[in-house]
Amino acid sequence: MKLYYSLAISSVLSTASAIPYAQYILAPHSRTLYPLSVHSSNGSVTNPELLTSSAGSTVFEGDAATAYDFGKNIAGVVSLNIGDVSDPNQYIGVTFSESSLWVSNKSSDAIADAGKDETLWFHVKEPGKYTAPREKERGGFRYMTLVHNGTGTVEVTSAEVYFTPMPHWEDDALADYTGYFHCDDELLNRVWYAGAYTNQMCTIDPHYGNALVHLGTINSSVSDATNVTWYNNYTITGGSSALTDGAKRDRLVWAGDMAIAVPGVVASTNDVISIENSLNSLFAIQNTTTGQLPYAGKPFFSALSFTYHLYTLIGVTDHYLYTGNISYAASLWPQWKLALNFSLGFIDESGLMNVTSPSDWLRFGMGGHNIEANSILYYTINQGIALAEALNDTESAVSWQATAEKIKSAANELLWRDDIGMYVDNETTTLAPQDGNSWAVVSNITLNSSQIDSISLSLANRWTPYGAPAPEAADAISPFISGFELQTHFLAENTSAALDLMRLQWGFMLDDPRMTNSTFIEGYSTTGALHYAPYKNDARISHAHGWATGPTSSLTFYVAGIQLLSAGGKTWRIAPSLGDLTVADAGFSTGVGFFSAKTETNDGGFQIDFETPQGTKGELRIPKASCAGHIVVREENGKYASLEIDITQPNAGPVSLAEVPGGKWRSISADLDPKMSASTLTPNAKPLRIGVLYEEVQMTDLAGLDILGNMSSRIINMVSNVVPALDKLKPFAQDMEFLYISSSEELSWTTPDMYIRPTHTYDNAPRDLDIILIGGPDPSKVPEASLTFLREASKQTKVILATCTGGMWLARSGILDGKKATTNRLLLDTAKGVFPNVEWQDQRWVTVEGQFEGAQIWTSGGAKCGIDMVIEYALQNFHEKLVAQACGSLEFEIEGRNQSYRGPFVPISI
Repeated sequence: MKLYYSLAISSVLSTASAIPYAQYILAPHSRTLYPLSVHSSNGSVTNPELLTSSAGSTVFEGDAATAYDFGKNIAGVVSLNIGDVSDPNQYIGVTFSESSLWVSNKSSDAIADAGKDETLWFHVKEPGKYTAPREKERGGFRYMTLVHNGTGTVEVTSAEVYFTPMPHWEDDALADYTGYFHCDDELLNRVWYAGAYTNQMCTIDPHYGNALVHLGTINSSVSDATNVTWYNNYTITGGSSALTDGAKRDRLVWAGDMAIAVPGVVASTNDVISIENSLNSLFAIQNTTTGQLPYAGKPFFSALSFTYHLYTLIGVTDHYLYTGNISYAASLWPQWKLALNFSLGFIDESGLMNVTSPSDWLRFGMGGHNIEANSILYYTINQGIALAEALNDTESAVSWQATAEKIKSAANELLWRDDIGMYVDNETTTLAPQDGNSWAVVSNITLNSSQIDSISLSLANRWTPYGAPAPEAADAISPFISGFELQTHFLAENTSAALDLMRLQWGFMLDDPRMTNSTFIEGYSTTGALHYAPYKNDARISHAHGWATGPTSSLTFYVAGIQLLSAGGKTWRIAPSLGDLTVADAGFSTGVGFFSAKTETNDGGFQIDFETPQGTKGELRIPKASCAGHIVVREENGKYASLEIDITQPNAGPVSLAEVPGGKWRSISADLDPKMSASTLTPNAKPLRIGVLYEEVQMTDLAGLDILGNMSSRIINMVSNVVPALDKLKPFAQDMEFLYISSSEELSWTTPDMYIRPTHTYDNAPRDLDIILIGGPDPSKVPEASLTFLREASKQTKVILATCTGGMWLARSGILDGKKATTNRLLLDTAKGVFPNVEWQDQRWVTVEGQFEGAQIWTSGGAKCGIDMVIEYALQNFHEKLVAQACGSLEFEIEGRNQSYRGPFVPISI
């Protein structure tokens, strides 16, 4: 179980050695937790604050209680270390609450829809450690109250909780996320990480599931429920972890909840195994005759929900999208088709599915030709068509396509209302539901962009001061359905509305003092009251519910714009949509590899740095620019030629660049029209670090260095003071740092009797440089320390450029063994004899793959060839106008880009 976790983490950490923005992660760094502070205390309690650390001495005497605050929602098994007790008949009770509303020394908050949960009592007869039985782990609580309600005294020396979520992850690795997000809005950053943590809280040991132990016996009709028993001891899935609906309650597998939670899990922890365990549990209890899937996992397997049945199928297609694991999809394909055909069997003469069960997400009035259910069916069919094509099941794909078209036509004919610009719930009502209209856009059952725009605007116009209402559930605000509304606004290109809704609704859920300030609630009222219309008992509302985590995936997929178009991201789209933000930075891993994108905007220009796995391809969709200009897209490792786009009209729609190969790319926009004011966007990336090996080299061999230097921000800024027209090149220049590396930091000789003081030695120079430039020394006299440096740096540095006998210097390190290279033509035969493992070429320069992913090694002939090699490298990696300026200012002529010599080598006659 932990092997998978290790592999998942290593795949991203191979790309990024540290977890970005780790300061926002709420997951603990240890499973052993102690209270953070005292919430309240009453009665005779001596030194209650001492239990906020691992060891203390707090004495309870008589009727006394202290409520402790862990600072965030947690879950787990309580242990009390007891010191002195006055007699063997002493008890300490423990109560729990997620919300500050239900902190009590009488009972915990609730799981059933009536009453409050009983106190967990410890009979503390003597000093020692007392631990609750595992079935008494509390799935969610921020507040824990210790209660003493008799005569006598009890000394408690520590009160600790063993954190039980994410049971399959190592105890000290709970915060080792594979994904991240950051922008220039701190609230949105906190929302993203609270969503990620909520999903972790909902990932449990499946042997301790199903909190609904009184289902059907204690419900809203019971008026005298007190001290309700509670425990978690039901096995809900196979495996060692399961993604459930809620941490405290229900601790069951609900496929609808997974439709929101799973994308958030992928964007943050990539915990695929828990997703699989939960999906498998649903298919394990499918009716093999009819194809019906359960409303939820055990013990709900006899109930039918038309929507949750389809959500289970979406779970499989989502799994394939995020992992690329066709084998898993193939293993479920016969059951998947049987289940879809079950749904298709309810399509009547109207062309729509007729819903005959009221079960859904606890909304009211589900039934008939419901727009939500039919939109989800339409979406599921199209997802099934894509999966059928991947599995070469063309017969199914063709038959389903015709059905989908009929559903789309019928839904718009029967359920669209031009007068309100929305869909109604069904033909018998005027109610325009949040769920159905959001799903209509998400599923693309709409006919045109005008409908999408109208739905987005209409939904936004209904917001209350506390969020987006779901009128199909009375006065409820549903974070679940609002997650789909977020997607609706993004798909309508109404990014401002999506961000505003996150700030309004999820900001309230995160920062209201009645909330956990760390995880997201199941639902509440449009008035801001923590009352959820489907329940009578407010204390049972879950404050850690995976279906409320929509922003975590939306911020990654829509704002940062990292979108997977096919299995695992083999094809992708980078389409940032920042709205009023100026920076968005995100990354995550799939089964195919690591994806990241960082976009920064400034004065109408922008810079996009993105990385996608080698062997993939995709589309860069560049956001709307406020002015006409020019865009350059450059691959950082020099693996591909730069790409350029001209924008001729300001505020035009997004510009797309297709068939972009996987790699590390940077896209920069600049206003290059001299009639317009120049963009002053300066990239915030780290300086380009260029290491120059300096060991009695030929000075001319390093002439290419000046070409690189002439493209630096420092030189372009300096020259533009004299030639103002060069201002337009500033966005393409880069900050550069030159490191001169030698055996010591004493003055180092070069031809002709020139001395330069190195900045670094081979021992202390960094290995992770962008470029290493090697001139030509006497290759038989290079120091061993330089060879060690080259061997180590070749695994981290992006590009090595070696001129003349610098190629032989490089060969002596062994890096060129088995690779093509060249050196000074005069010494080519000598090189072949001394370094027979290198495939020496009679060319002006040679480019080969290095020992490290994505990088290159360039070697050239003599000094003039070295200059041309550097120019060629620059043309492939910098804007051509910048290269032309760098060469032109030195009056170097770009003579051509041919690697071959003009004629055979003619030895020198003496």
